[in-house]
Amino acid sequence: MSTTTSQPGEHSDALREVLTVLVSGVAPQRRAQPAGVAGQLDDRSRALAGLGALLAVGGSAIAYQRCVTDALRTGLSPEQIVDVLLELASTIGLARLVPAAVELASALGYDIDRALEWPDDTLR
Repeated sequence: MSTTTSQPGEHSDALREVLTVLVSGVAPQRRAQPAGVAGQLDDRSRALAGLGALLAVGGSAIAYQRCVTDALRTGLSPEQIVDVLLELASTIGLARLVPAAVELASALGYDIDRALEWPDDTLR
């Protein structure tokens, strides 16, 4: 089995960016990279990765809104965004799935409170 080794400093820019995010808590704006650039994700893949990570660990309503906006901007449909949650369900578990579903639905513009209201005539 062969192993590849990286040259000193080869990943220093990426490492510096990660450390900056960890220290400051603020992610730098990423520029779109042309397709086929080695080591770079396209915008759609980046949006899917971000959405998957957010669904797995949770976050604020603003974080969900940003991830959904980014995903829609790359051409993903609301149905495909929900599919990401469904694909992750067995991995993230029920304890994460329920709050993630609520946050994701809200970010997609679904009126959760209205959906949970009972019609007046159902209890009569």
